[in-house]
Amino acid sequence: MANRLALNRPGFSSPILSEALIHNGLVYTSGKIGVDVKTGALVSDDIAEQTKAVLGMLESVLHEAGSGLDKILKCNIYLTNTNDFAAMNAVCMTPDVTALYYNIINKVVRIKLGDRASAPLYLYSANLEEMIQHATKGDWDEFAKVYKKPIRSLSDRVDGIAICAILAHKVARKLFDDPSPPHVPLFHIADCLKLHITNNHPSMKKIGLLGPKISMLDSDDPDFFVAMLQRAGFEILIPQTPEDIEEVNRGMLQEVAKGIASVTDSTRSMFVEQAKKLIERGAQGIILGSTDLGFVLRQEDVGDIPLFEPAAIHAQELGIWICEGEEDTSP
Repeated sequence: MANRLALNRPGFSSPILSEALIHNGLVYTSGKIGVDVKTGALVSDDIAEQTKAVLGMLESVLHEAGSGLDKILKCNIYLTNTNDFAAMNAVCMTPDVTALYYNIINKVVRIKLGDRASAPLYLYSANLEEMIQHATKGDWDEFAKVYKKPIRSLSDRVDGIAICAILAHKVARKLFDDPSPPHVPLFHIADCLKLHITNNHPSMKKIGLLGPKISMLDSDDPDFFVAMLQRAGFEILIPQTPEDIEEVNRGMLQEVAKGIASVTDSTRSMFVEQAKKLIERGAQGIILGSTDLGFVLRQEDVGDIPLFEPAAIHAQELGIWICEGEEDTSP
């Protein structure tokens, strides 16, 4: 019989329960409910708070076992009320931008081309931590290198290229003004966003933006996000004071970028407050300058003012473009 190792997270002990069992390289964990680890009482009546507590305990015991939440193969979730599913799922799901693009693109393709259709794609997923480090240092040459090799290797095999992150468009010119640039077009996220807003909200001219500081402030770069929207005739509003800008940036990099489970109630409230400040200054819509921010700031937080998720809009437009190409080549 293979060896089995039972273990618990630090500080936990029970005469009848092991929190995890390692067998043949797999970690099996016992069930968890949303209780305070010190008192044993439910952390809250709110399902989202209970879910965060469960994930925190699971993360702790998995770490003790040399594993982590990102390696989970199967997880059974039991709810006493199915109406709680959406709130639970918003905390549980990992808002990974690569998966978001893949899912939205293929959803569009299936709607337009049939249930068995799927998009012909090559995907390259960059290391977010590496990108954040280069961006924080302002080292855009190194940032660009993250994308140069995969773009060069793919450019002869594809009909178009999309960079699936707002911040990464900062280096678009470096990638496409290279001595040996790709011979296919770049589908810029700002182009897709301005087309979407113009078509669906033709009277909208003043738009708020919340996101990392580099995305909000770098309006001097003519090929980056804000400047392209300004050239299209939009007035872009960002938080008004340096303190507000720094607080939004902190929330983005220290919490939102790590996933919804890392976002505290106070930080979520801060984003809602910042959005409302932009609306008070005349913003007719709010651009969420990060894919993950859509899991923090929700439509009900801002009433009738539309929230724009550039990544989702970008992916939808890519799906439409792919379908048009597939229809053109069909017999």
